[in-house]
Amino acid sequence: MKIGLYGGSFDIIHVGHLMLAEYACDAFDLDGVYFIPDGKSSYGDKKFLFNKNCRELCIRLSIKDNPKFFYSPKFINSTKETKALDIVNHFKKFYPSDELYFICGYDCKDRVQKWYQYQEILEKCTMVFSATDPIKENEFYMPPVAVRSTLIKELLSNKKSIKYLVHQNIYEIILDYVKKHGRMFK
Repeated sequence: MKIGLYGGSFDIIHVGHLMLAEYACDAFDLDGVYFIPDGKSSYGDKKFLFNKNCRELCIRLSIKDNPKFFYSPKFINSTKETKALDIVNHFKKFYPSDELYFICGYDCKDRVQKWYQYQEILEKCTMVFSATDPIKENEFYMPPVAVRSTLIKELLSNKKSIKYLVHQNIYEIILDYVKKHGRMFK
C-alpha cells in the first residue's frame, strides 16, 4: 500500500488542506491519506486558537466524505512538539512494508532540510511537495490556493465571511465556536 501522512496544526482545517491531500493522493496514486494534528504548536509558545476537540471534530467532518482520507488521533493529546520523524516512526510500526509519503505544502520545501533528523525521515519515507510549476521529482501539481489558517482567523476576527474557505460540514461549527470564544478573535 501507498500511504500519505499529512501532519500539521490544522488550526483550523480549510479547503487548502483538503486540496493538498487530494492532489497528493492523485499524483502518487496513494491508497489513503492520514490527517495527523499536532497536540502542541510547533511555533514556540503560540497556542492553538481552536481547542483540540474543535480541531478534531472539524477534521473528522471535513474528511468524512472522502473514502481515502483518514484521521489519526495519535499526537493531538501530546504535550510536546510533534516532529515529522515521530509521525513517520509511528506509522512505520503499523505499516512496516508499505510505502509512506510525507505530504508537505510548497512553503515547506525550503525549510524541510532543517527538520529534526531529516536524513532519517528520508530513509523511511518519501517526502512530497506541492508545486505550481515546474514539476520536479517528488513534487505534485496543485493550483495556487491563497487560503491559510491565518487568513481565516483574520477574517473571523474582522467579522467577515469564511464560507467556501472551509468545508461546508464545519462552517456552522466554526461560527458557533467563535461566538462562544469570541474574545480570542478580537
